[in-house]
Order: sequence, then structure tokens, then C-alpha cells
Amino acid sequence: MQKRVWVTGGSRGIGFALAQHFVEGGHKVLVIAKNENSLDSARQRIESQNPEADLVSVQLDFSDAKAVDSEVQKLLQEFGAPDILVSNAGILAFGNTFASASTIHDVFMVNVVSSLVFTNKVAEAMKEKGAGRIFILGSTAGMTPVSKLGVYSASKAAVVSYSQSLYEEMLPHGVDVTCLCPSVVDTDMTDDGRIDKMLKIQQEDIVKAVDYIMSLSPGCAVPLQKIACKAIDLENL
Repeated sequence: MQKRVWVTGGSRGIGFALAQHFVEGGHKVLVIAKNENSLDSARQRIESQNPEADLVSVQLDFSDAKAVDSEVQKLLQEFGAPDILVSNAGILAFGNTFASASTIHDVFMVNVVSSLVFTNKVAEAMKEKGAGRIFILGSTAGMTPVSKLGVYSASKAAVVSYSQSLYEEMLPHGVDVTCLCPSVVDTDMTDDGRIDKMLKIQQEDIVKAVDYIMSLSPGCAVPLQKIACKAIDLENL
């Protein structure tokens, strides 16, 4: 059955992999991202492999919460509530006590404030419809803090906490919520050369995790799914 899928942060990395996967499954996909050139490139890559793709791209900067609030309302008016939301927009920044005020502001604005604003509006629309599924990208850093990523860890801890609250709120309304918490995934955000790419979690693993969760019976719920990276866990032994 064809579904309407929205993916934030969908022009690269995990978001792109999921957007492409849903397009290949024959679904109507709306991809949202900050950089217009990246959006155009992502769209061209997907459509070159899927000429019949039902794909819409929207440029939106998650560092501007007011713009996000306005745009999500416009999208809901134009397209209605999606069947699936992948809330994936986010940025990574190193720093704890030495992080600048602007870095702390930017990380929390994108990862927390704007992402919650967007997700809240979509969740309310799904609640009214009485159906839907929300995948929120958290991180193992939000479950177990990483000192060199103190600001990022704190932002993802907020995302994990919010996801669990949203799960409980949406449960009586037929809306499933899952917070995916992977460790280090092979994306350009983690490409610092410290860990071999093949030893990282692959983007396809996140796609498989989403497929697995969606394949479960209606009586099952997965509020939180941790996906560990062996190389990272071995370092911590």
C-alpha cells in the first residue's frame, strides 16, 4: 500500500538512504533539507534510478525555528498529514566546556527546538487522523554521554527524552513512535578517519532497522531501538 513519507535532513546520509528506500518501495516521498544544491543532487540521484518516483523536495533551514513552524503548517495544509515521518534533521559538533555560545545555540536549535516544532505539528495532524508512524533519530550519545561531544550528547538526550514522552502521548491515538539510537554511522558527519568505514554502522543497517520495526505485528511497539557499533564498544571495554 502506497504511503506518504516525509524525511527531514533527507538530502544526505541516513535521511537520504531512507528517502531513497521509500521511493524504491513505491511510496510518495517529501524530502526536506537545508541546502538547495544538496537537495537537487539528492533528487537527481533518486530520480535517475527511479524515473517514476513520486518525489517532492523542500528547502528548509532548521536553524530558524519560526521558519520551520510556518513551513510545516503550509506543508500540512498542502499535502495533509503524512503516514510516516522520519525526523532526521541534525548537526554534529565537538565540544563540551570549550564549546562557544553560538555552537551550543546552533546544535540545540537544529537538533532539539526546530526538530520538536516540526515533529509536534506533524504528530498533532497524525493524532487527528488516528494513524501514523514517527521515526526520530536519536543517538547512543543521548543515552550514554560522550565527553568530547558534550553539547551534542545533551541535545540527543533531549531528543531521546522527548521521543519517549511522544510515544506515550501518541499511543492511544494509533500513532507509533520509535527513537532510533545508532552509534557511529558511516556518513560524511563522522568521516574523520579515526574508524575504518567498514567498521562503522552502515546506512543500510538503519534502513533495515526501520523495515524490521515496520514489519512487526500491530500489537508490537518499539519505543526505542539502540544500534551499537562494535568498534566503539571495543574501545570502551
